[in-house]
Formats: sequence, structure tokens, C-alpha cells
Amino acid sequence: MANDYFNHVANRVSAGTRAISANVNDVADEISIGLDKLPTENELKLGLTRYAVDSGVADAYVLTMPYTPTLTDGFNLLFKAVNANTGASTVNVNGLGAKSIVNPDGSALILGTFGSNAIVIIAYESIGDRFILVSQNPAQAALAQSSAIAAAASAGDASTSEGNAATSESNALGSANSAGAAQTAAEAAQTAAELAYDSFDDRYLGSKASDPTLDNDGNALLTGALYWNSTGNLMKAYNGATWADVASDVSKVGTPINDQVGVWTGDGTIEGTAGLTFGVNHVLQVGDGSQVATAINVEGTATANPAIRLYQSASNRATMQFVDSGDVLQIVNLVGPIELRPNNGTPGSITVETDGALTLIAANTAHPSLNVPHGTAPTTPANGDIWSTTAGFFARINGATVDLSANNAPWTYTLQTGTTYTAVVGDFVAASNTGAVTITLPSGHSVNDTIIVKKTGSGGTVTVDGNASETIDGALTFPLTALNASITLISDGTNWLIV
Repeated sequence: MANDYFNHVANRVSAGTRAISANVNDVADEISIGLDKLPTENELKLGLTRYAVDSGVADAYVLTMPYTPTLTDGFNLLFKAVNANTGASTVNVNGLGAKSIVNPDGSALILGTFGSNAIVIIAYESIGDRFILVSQNPAQAALAQSSAIAAAASAGDASTSEGNAATSESNALGSANSAGAAQTAAEAAQTAAELAYDSFDDRYLGSKASDPTLDNDGNALLTGALYWNSTGNLMKAYNGATWADVASDVSKVGTPINDQVGVWTGDGTIEGTAGLTFGVNHVLQVGDGSQVATAINVEGTATANPAIRLYQSASNRATMQFVDSGDVLQIVNLVGPIELRPNNGTPGSITVETDGALTLIAANTAHPSLNVPHGTAPTTPANGDIWSTTAGFFARINGATVDLSANNAPWTYTLQTGTTYTAVVGDFVAASNTGAVTITLPSGHSVNDTIIVKKTGSGGTVTVDGNASETIDGALTFPLTALNASITLISDGTNWLIV
């Protein structure tokens, strides 16, 4: 028998001739040379280098691979799950720590995702430090495992036969046959492993800079195929027509967004009479930080159905967040309101955070820029609050409530006909005496307190005097000599400044 692995023609013993030890040793040497030509242990691993049998328990799988891998985006492996999963599961590869195994849409595994002794294919994703369930491929992966075990067993038989070759030529020939069987088993293992890898390679396409149009073999893409987008640093799935972000474009992979009402179509258009509704603590985020402008266009709905409704409670906020520069919320043909309210149904508040100005649309004959309906004044207003009642329009400024109504002045008119007067905060003092007049400013004033003094008499000088050592623009007094001369003063909390 002569082949690439064993050739004993040159050392063949003629029929009827007694074999001597030299002949047997020559045959044994040929067998050893043949075994050296068999694939090495590492070469056999080419098909099984990323395969391991789980040694953990259900939902907490432990894998020991022939070597300790470095976990990078797109790293994939096959393992045999001895126990079926019963819910959310983890995998610990060579002691690198337990990592979650999740579905392609990021959701946790549920009971029966894979059964006992199933062959499971997973791929690592650094965002989230987790493994994505890619496929199970039980038939091909099981065949690869079985063939590899058979090849290892056959190689072991061949090694044993080589050791016994010195005893008899018959054993040597048996070892040669075992070597042939080992070759056949190894080839079967390689074929099975290549089939399993090809199936996996068609499902997970590896890392690419842009959406591929064909699989790695140049064939049409399979629905459910995955690849790692190295440009956007995210996993993408093929839905049969387009590639969708596994983590963000939920409309493309078939999982509904939290509490969404209506139907997702196309690139995320929402259809349905109830608009888009978010429950407690759920967030609508627009944009992904890539600085590519994104827009939400909301078509107007019936009055009974608000265009956008966010619910919140005292401890949980529902948020609409715009991430990128140029992101837009555009509401057209609006009939119903935009509502923000807590669960008890009473009005909530809107907080606008912006790096620039908040610009309102210009008023026209049909609509104002801003409407603040009449209500009841708040019991404990905070600085910056504004409200309106039937009595006027008010704002809270520096701890004081100010009436901003057009017919309301912030000062109190005081006609002073005498020669001396101590003003109070908020006075508009008209000094009408024709002689010399002294107007003393009050003590105990606060920041932003104001007083106006005007000389309305035709006589002597009106002297405005700071209380005690308090000054007016650094001076103790300020004279008003001309008729109708006036001075407007504002307090800095200690002294007075001329406006």
C-alpha cells in the first residue's frame, strides 16, 4: 500500500520469507513518517479552535477554550450548552468574567431559547460588554464535534499501533490502516467544520466599514445576517431589505419601543390616532451623538389626541432628548395640544435646556407668540416664575413678586412740600418746596431697591443725602439745582448708585 501517509513497498518482505528485525523497524519508521504528515493538534483546531463544551450550569455557562482569547468586537465562538437555558443567561470564557448573552435586539434570553446539548454561536460586542446570540446550527456544529473526537481517537490508535510495531509486522500494518482511518476522520472533521464555519460566516459577516450588499462568499444576503459596523461602532442586522442598527433602530428589527402607540413603518414613521406615548421614566432620544442632524415630524391629530404626550411622576421623568446639533422637533398641522403632565392628570412643567436662546415664532393676527392663561397666583413662587391672573401679569424676581401689567408702576408717587423728608424704598419723591429741601435716603435697604427724587419747586437746592455714612456714587450727598432735575438710585445692598 502506498499513499502520501505510508509507503512500505521498498521495505516489503517477500512471501515465505522470515521477517527480520530490520524489516520490521523499517516498516515502523515508515509509519512514523506517515503519522508526522497527519495534521498537528493546532492544525486540527483550524475547524474547532473556537469550540468548547460548557462546564457550568443552566443560565451560567462556563467555557474553557484551548487558548485564552482577547475579547474584541466581532470575536465569535461555538459552544455546546450541556444544559438548556431557563431565562437570562451569562457565559464565562476562560475566566474572563461572566458576560451577558442577549438577543440581536439587545433583549435578555427567555426560557427555551436553546435546549440542552445545543450548539450555540455567539459574537462579542464591546458596547455593553456582552455576547450577541447569532445562531445555534446544531446539526453541523454537532457533526464537527463528533468528527473531531473521532479523529483524535483514531490518531491515538495510530500512536498505540506505532508502539507495538516492533513486536510484529502485523501490528505495524494495522497501525498503518489506523493512520489511514485517522486521515479519513480528520478530513471529515475538516469538511464538517468548514460547513459549520461557512454557515456561521454567512450569518455573521465580521467587521466592515459600511453596509455590505453581498455575503462573504459573494452570495445574496440572508435575512437576519449580522455585521459589526466599524465606522459607527455598532452591530447591524439585515431585515431582508436594508441594514438596521441592532441597538437603536428598533423599527428595523421588529421590537416595539417602550409604550409606543401606533405602528412603526419605513424609517421610523409613526402611524395611529393616539400619536406616540411614553410611560414613566422612558426616554425618547433623537440623534446618536454623531452630529448628523435628525428630525421628528409630527403630523397634527384630532383635538382629543395630543400630538406628543409625555407622562411623569414625582420621582420619574419622561424626557425627550435631542442629541445632535440641528436635531429638530417639527409639528405641523397641529390641532391637539402637546402635553407634559404627571400621572395625576394635573399640568406638569417643561424645562428647556439650550446652549443658545429659546426663540418663539412671531405673533400674527391669528396667534400670539406665547399664551399664559389666567389662573391663581402660586403660594410659594420661585425666582424666575411668571404667571397671570385677572389682576395682572406677574414675575418673581430676587425674592419679590413684581406686577408687570402695563398700568402698574413700580414706584409710589410722593409729593413733598416740606423742607425735610426721609424717603422709603419705591418712592418717587416730587420735592415742590421753593426753598432748600433735604431728602434723606432710608437705611436697611436691599440689592435692587430703587428711589427716584425730582425737583419740581422753583426755589433752592434739593439735597439728596445718604443715610449716615452711606454714599451716592461715592459721595455723601447729591444736589439737584435745576428745575425738573431728577436722580434715579438703585441699592447695592450697602450704598446707592445713580442709574
